Amino acid sequence: MRVLLISSSSGSHGGGELYLAGLAEGLNASGVDVHIAMSMHERMDPLATTLRDMGTVHRLPIRNTYDQKLRVVGSVISHTSDAALKKLVTEVQPCLLHLNKQNLEDGLDLLRACCRLAVPAVSTIHVTRSAASLGAKAASIRDAIARNRLNRDSFSVICVAEQCRQDFLQFMGGRFNASDCYSVPNGVAAQATSDRESIREKWGCKENDFVLGTIARIEEQKNPLLIPKVLSNLPENYKFVWVGEGRLREQLENAVLERNLTDRFLITGWQNEARRLLSGFDLFTLPSRYEGFPFAILEAMAASLPCVVSDVDGVRESVKDGVSGYLCTGDSIERWVSCIRGFGDDPGKLDRFGKAGFERWRQRFSLEAMTNGTINVYENALRVAQR
Repeated sequence: MRVLLISSSSGSHGGGELYLAGLAEGLNASGVDVHIAMSMHERMDPLATTLRDMGTVHRLPIRNTYDQKLRVVGSVISHTSDAALKKLVTEVQPCLLHLNKQNLEDGLDLLRACCRLAVPAVSTIHVTRSAASLGAKAASIRDAIARNRLNRDSFSVICVAEQCRQDFLQFMGGRFNASDCYSVPNGVAAQATSDRESIREKWGCKENDFVLGTIARIEEQKNPLLIPKVLSNLPENYKFVWVGEGRLREQLENAVLERNLTDRFLITGWQNEARRLLSGFDLFTLPSRYEGFPFAILEAMAASLPCVVSDVDGVRESVKDGVSGYLCTGDSIERWVSCIRGFGDDPGKLDRFGKAGFERWRQRFSLEAMTNGTINVYENALRVAQR
């Protein structure tokens, strides 16, 4: 089987890129002949470098999805990708196209180009919430354009959580064939061991410090400004490490400064092989306002870390509340503080929940499970095309 994976080229260093890299690795290990296409923009260079050992990488003269003028409008009216993708498909001769999209409205030009070719098409959509539900500007217009475009094309959809699948079908208003819409949870490879002591020493942590942390973009979606509020209500030996970068970094730094938390809050910026830093955490925390199915939580579970995270979207399908971690609704400081303190005050509980999370990852969210689920979707799409 030869598959062409196509990135909508967000260039955001987020979950979409992690998904594509993990899937390419899993497919390659399963004997699939993997080809990957993405834009020529320099923001995609790190991903291209990561993927070069997992398949054949092709750089195309297409526009990064978030660089489209007027976002969804530009994505619909743009035709720059049509000829480039058609030429590549003629050269590679894949049996299936798989477009990786961040959300409902991006990459619609690439989806249209895929569906015009005589090759079965599959698309993974990570965030299936409507623009209206996210409070976006001109939401009704953007949703109408995206819904119209998605309903005009014939393809199979992979949603990264069952909740995302239900949201997608509801968004499409009953016009999309539910049998062509699949839920395949994200998966990650086993966590390699790292030197916990050296990592914590680099962070300036003491032996009795209880280290909370996350790996995420510092963006509105991740709700970073909640963390200083929570940390200021925890004992002095509780520290927080944010591994990531983003547009709200300055605001986050100001919030930390205003609460006199500078000696307890560290922002590392972007890190290569960020998941190795999980060994330095005692507890994983992510206060997102919305998600698809975040890889960082699965990586934390694979590292035997309990999770205190937001009760949103695919997150609630990954963490089993009261068993492998806790789900917190909204911005209730008391709830977040109580759940975190429960682990800091009870090392035995920390260990029990960590082991439960690891077992849950092993059984349901491994890279092999995600790869096998995706291959099943491919096989179904190919059978339908043959009929």
